[in-house]
Amino acid sequence: MSIQIQPRVVLADDFTPQRVYVPLAAKFDAAGAAECTLCHVDRYSTGEAGGIGSQVGRSTRLHAEDPDVRQYLAIPQEAFDPARPEVGAQHGVVHLYLTDIHPSVVVDEYVGAIVRCGKTLFLRLSTSSTQRQIKRYDSADSNAFTVLVVALLNHTAANLTGLRWSDDPRRAGRETPNWQEITSRAAELGKHLTFGQKTYDPQSEHLLLSLLGSMNQQDDITRIHSLTGGRVQKLLTSACPISEGQLPHGIRHKRRDDGRVFLGNKKTKYAEIDAEWHPAIVEALRLHAAGHPYVQIGLDVLVKHRVPRRGQFSTPGATYADLADLRADLSDATKTFFVNSNRTKPDEEHLYLGKLAVWETGRYPHRVANNLKQRGIPVGGLVPTYTGPDDVTGYFDVELDWGTALIGFKDEEERAAVLGACRDRLRAERRAPRAVAGREAAGGDVRALGGPYDRWEAIEPADQHWPGEVTMYGVTTRTHNSGKNTFILVRYPGSTSTDANGRPHGLMRYASKPAEHVAGTWSSEAYCASVATEIQRVVEDRILDPAAVVPVLAVAKNAGSPEGDRRRRNLVARLDAAAAKAAQLREDAEGLELLAARKERAGDQEAADRYDERAAQATAEAAKQDAIGADAAAALERLAREPATGPEPLEANLSLAAYLQSGLNRASLNNGRSSSAFSAVARNHLVQRRFKIRDEQVVWSADLLLPLVAGGELRIPLTGAVQNIRHRKGKELVRAEVVAEYVLRDGRTLDEVAIQQTATRKTVLVKRLMPWLVEYGVTARGAKNALVDHPLRLVQRIMHEQLTEGPNAFSSRWSAGFVGLLREVYCDSDLQWGDAACPDDTTWIATAVATVTQSTGTRKYGVPILDLALALGRTEDEVRELVTPQKRTGGFTRPRYLTYADKAKTKVKAIGCPHGRCRGRRHADHVALLPEVAASGYGVICSYCRRVPSDSRRWVSLQFPVEYLEHWTNRGPAGSLRAKAQTVPAQPPTTLALGVRCPEGISPSGDTDALLSNHDCRR
Repeated sequence: MSIQIQPRVVLADDFTPQRVYVPLAAKFDAAGAAECTLCHVDRYSTGEAGGIGSQVGRSTRLHAEDPDVRQYLAIPQEAFDPARPEVGAQHGVVHLYLTDIHPSVVVDEYVGAIVRCGKTLFLRLSTSSTQRQIKRYDSADSNAFTVLVVALLNHTAANLTGLRWSDDPRRAGRETPNWQEITSRAAELGKHLTFGQKTYDPQSEHLLLSLLGSMNQQDDITRIHSLTGGRVQKLLTSACPISEGQLPHGIRHKRRDDGRVFLGNKKTKYAEIDAEWHPAIVEALRLHAAGHPYVQIGLDVLVKHRVPRRGQFSTPGATYADLADLRADLSDATKTFFVNSNRTKPDEEHLYLGKLAVWETGRYPHRVANNLKQRGIPVGGLVPTYTGPDDVTGYFDVELDWGTALIGFKDEEERAAVLGACRDRLRAERRAPRAVAGREAAGGDVRALGGPYDRWEAIEPADQHWPGEVTMYGVTTRTHNSGKNTFILVRYPGSTSTDANGRPHGLMRYASKPAEHVAGTWSSEAYCASVATEIQRVVEDRILDPAAVVPVLAVAKNAGSPEGDRRRRNLVARLDAAAAKAAQLREDAEGLELLAARKERAGDQEAADRYDERAAQATAEAAKQDAIGADAAAALERLAREPATGPEPLEANLSLAAYLQSGLNRASLNNGRSSSAFSAVARNHLVQRRFKIRDEQVVWSADLLLPLVAGGELRIPLTGAVQNIRHRKGKELVRAEVVAEYVLRDGRTLDEVAIQQTATRKTVLVKRLMPWLVEYGVTARGAKNALVDHPLRLVQRIMHEQLTEGPNAFSSRWSAGFVGLLREVYCDSDLQWGDAACPDDTTWIATAVATVTQSTGTRKYGVPILDLALALGRTEDEVRELVTPQKRTGGFTRPRYLTYADKAKTKVKAIGCPHGRCRGRRHADHVALLPEVAASGYGVICSYCRRVPSDSRRWVSLQFPVEYLEHWTNRGPAGSLRAKAQTVPAQPPTTLALGVRCPEGISPSGDTDALLSNHDCRR
């Protein structure tokens, strides 16, 4: 697997005096190149059917009697597998990657292996001898194979006598510049070159070798011109040059009557319609045009119909149903159903959308690379298109007329509309900004919790992966084809953490081998949501009173004194600096000793002595730094044993916590992304981020740094968990208990969870949350709906603690009577309630209650039912039901809101509060239609004492939290909890200007500002 990397600045210290890249020199030394007199060089094809093993047998056949060759052939094939370096190490095999050859490579991929057998160094390579992988800014790019061979000649100048190829010189020298560089360096150093059974002296036969190489290059030019021209001519006749496994769905290779693939002239293949899959393709296109998520399209169409998977890396017989349990992978694979995902350059949009084109018109856009390195030469009658003035090959853009337009649409109008909508959506997604994986953009849209992340050493036994060796961990990122962002926890042995020059390897080197090195994967959205929840919880639970509004300043505790913190920071800095300097000095000493050994082998004893002396000085200086570090460590231990000065009250600015919590909540709904400014703040104030894999979760920890008003910072530890989606089971992304934690414990809405988990709200509710509630004792339909739809987070959080029977840290803050009421109501299997927390429109009820309590007269004498009904736009029967609710056998009976004001039952008034000092003075004037309130038989509470107007013993002592004085109503009769929340905030009620007719002989109270009624239909 090739990994794109950024070429870095090349420094003189990167190379040895022999001009060999230091990591490559270390690999040569590890293989024992200094002990060899001959080097056997061979390149092998990884794509040949017989494998590299059979090629090795052929390439060494001429030297089968050589004892070194026999020893080489005796090494098992497993030793040359780069995925099993421990097996290769047992046989002295050293693996090479492009990043080992030169610091300016543009990709990192496997090059091959080297091993010493006797006096022969065998190079078992699979890299190209013509591809230019090394970036140059002052001339043409270089070939890594050539650089490797020249570096070997330079490194072994003192001991190597020659190089040996099994090929003839025309096969070995594919490009004249590369060939001349190798032969010229061999001539300069006096090394012989052996090809097959003939040995050449490049000093005396340099011209012959050059001619042989030039002949080969001319042969190559003629061959390439002929082959490329033939390919272009075939395409102009609408041939199908693409393997069937990579064709768009609904198209296959043309078949004969017996079912075998039809082959035309020169074995040319053609395309035809594969109508079996056209109905599924049309169904998928309709969903895509309607904006459905890719994972939903995959589940509803591709998995359901078991559509075969196609693509370069798809195995024969694989279908989309194989990915039903892997949501992120299914999302990625579904998007590639519609596009050619490897065509991402700006000028390749028509190729990227090529599948839509062939489904619409039957014509498929195709790009053919021109392999002929001669600018301006026509090939097959076409002149190549070039990417720039320095492009010497170019490409041909052709349109293959296969006549395979998609069938199954109602008419051409629908075909154009659906495919046009799909094309617009894909263009918008393609042009949306996407950050480079593992890097932060300079500005704009970036990962809210992006890196850089520290690397750390595993401490707990559960995190140790390699017995007897230190396990290191690091975090990198990935952006999937679907656009979804994830984080990856990478582990690797400590012994392989750095290259020969002491620089740490990039994590993608390990992430490319996921089976061994990827410990876990988690969603960027879920990570942001989890951190936001923990910040909110730590502020509410540990710093502030839960019923208070977050202030700017709050009192926190710090166990250490400012002076002690300052001393501790200084000592830690001194210890770290000493350790780093000592490590660098020891590394320098090792390098100097290595150079001394080379000089001694070369016979330069004077230079060897100088290097030895400098190595001894570096070792002595490292010992001094060790002593400085030991003193700092001892001082830290003494400081830790000093008695604490006692906690000090500190004022911490909590506005930063509110900013982080709000920004992370937004990021959790935006693919885990935020502005670069917010990301920088999060990076600076969420530090020491660490991750552990525990069961099916990724447990994260971090320190939240809050600035102190008096200076300095307050460090608050945070910890949380997100789902490990690397090895998940079931069709849903997360388990039911995790969804319950998200919604009930953490206070996330169903819509937020659905977005974060790439699912629908209905799926999260019906297949995860509702079954969990039933399992834990909430079985009544109304109880489940009301709890999920409840507008108060505190109720959901208390019930989650009560149902899971875990620690009651949050529940203990509230009265036992209130907590007991919630548990009793929501665990009642016979509870009759609606399909929402607030199942009715309460705005008119709240207006009615506000109207009858607007003045002393209305509170005391009430309001005529007819007047109130007319003013509210309701019937008299509806107003009377606020006093005497209709009993329903099929549904739930509504609670009481008002009472009659006269014996004739023509007027209504508010229900008086019977409790304590409220008796005779105040009324139940706040509407709260919730199951726990309605359990009293009333739907109103007193806004002063927050109790229902019941004088039974239970309700006398039960006070509702102040949050119950907020206003809610139902969204409307046509809504469904599966589609959206049904209980929504409402505006405070208004009062209606109704007249009050007082009994004869009694004057209205002084605070009554209502006018007397001009009419009374009942008189």
